[in-house]
Amino acid sequence: MASGAAHYNVGLYRNWGFKRHADNYLRFLKYNGESQPRVSSGEMAAVQRFYGGDQKAQRIFFSSRVDHLSVVDFLRDVNATEPLAKPSMHMEHYDGDELRLTVKLSRACWLTFVDNWDPNWRATVNNVPTAISLTLGSYKAVFVPAGLATVVFQYRPTLIP
Repeated sequence: MASGAAHYNVGLYRNWGFKRHADNYLRFLKYNGESQPRVSSGEMAAVQRFYGGDQKAQRIFFSSRVDHLSVVDFLRDVNATEPLAKPSMHMEHYDGDELRLTVKLSRACWLTFVDNWDPNWRATVNNVPTAISLTLGSYKAVFVPAGLATVVFQYRPTLIP
């Protein structure tokens, strides 16, 4: 488990506009945060860890891939990857528009920041511009090499001409 993990709730608001997030969220939870019918207790534990609602929620995860089909599939990968990658992390800065982390990994893997992607987000790993991939079609992820790395996500909106 990554140290220094921030805990937030990424609930859902009607007409919010993040359709991919809403689709993922509503697969397991209702708008009021209660579980959908036929969601198992194991799925709910994973959903609570991922989406919040209590202090077990995480915003930063380490995985071997980003092509997961569900939150449960993603967290299975996280649970298998983190013991091998042995991530440690220090959050240097976070203000909603920028997240700056120092990360140490024993093996390369994906770092997912559970925060909705937008085309105006940029990322660097060790000061090198890096493509942002999407976890579950909605959340920002970058590939981080083994060793010590600085990871920065920045929101840089462009002006409308």
